Amino acid sequence: MGMKRAVILFVVMCVLCLVQSAPCGGPAPGHTYVLLVQGISRDPADRREKEQALHALRGFWLARAGVDPRRLVMLQTSAASSKAQDTEPTAHNLRRALEAFASRIQPQDRFNCHYLGQANAVGGALRLNLPGPDITDTELADWLRGIPANRQFIVLDCPCAGLAARTLTAEGRILVCAATAKQAYATRFTSALVQVLGRPATDLDGDGKLSLLEAFTATAREIEAYYRRQQILPTETPSLEDNGDGVASEQPWRYQTEPGDGAGAAAFVLAEGH
Repeated sequence: MGMKRAVILFVVMCVLCLVQSAPCGGPAPGHTYVLLVQGISRDPADRREKEQALHALRGFWLARAGVDPRRLVMLQTSAASSKAQDTEPTAHNLRRALEAFASRIQPQDRFNCHYLGQANAVGGALRLNLPGPDITDTELADWLRGIPANRQFIVLDCPCAGLAARTLTAEGRILVCAATAKQAYATRFTSALVQVLGRPATDLDGDGKLSLLEAFTATAREIEAYYRRQQILPTETPSLEDNGDGVASEQPWRYQTEPGDGAGAAAFVLAEGH
């Protein structure tokens, strides 16, 4: 009897261990997929800054966030070759990349699309400036519709980005706009972002997890500090939309005391550990 009781107790303990270690509430966390796109920058200095920022952001996703290189695509102007042409940031390649992601991504996965470059407002629509034909925010929204990931965040680091807030708002999606609809000058959101991503202080609550809201907050403050150092008026105001109403908030970190955006971004973890 003693041996039988011991065996039963062992089995029960094993079952309890399995139950406690299993994830609660739904499917496994899934994978993270990333699409980085650099549009046109006519100013050589601005183009170089954005190139450096994009490569630094790629490094963050691969090294800090642990994204599999096979799940990250970067479209960026490069030296002419048959291989390079496949990664040129054209409308054709952007749509093809999104279609390829749509065929691989599962609902439990996460997806990030990050655009940095020039854009302009035409007839109330946002046009992302790419080599060859531009694309509108409506076209981008249509192409993104095929991505089945339940958790997405889109970054538009370009002038007039706020024009796309309502168009790109979708359930389960967080949208970051580097400028308001009326701010038509070049933006530097990504350059500021990659600076703060490497700072332990960006993890504001010190829990070892870097949330999207923490990264956004630190980036917005870094941009404010930049304009103060330059002693010029700010020409870009970042905002974030995550509650589905299509109206982006400029201070989403106040979500606990003021109605608006921020809760979704606070729960979206970009990376863990320092």
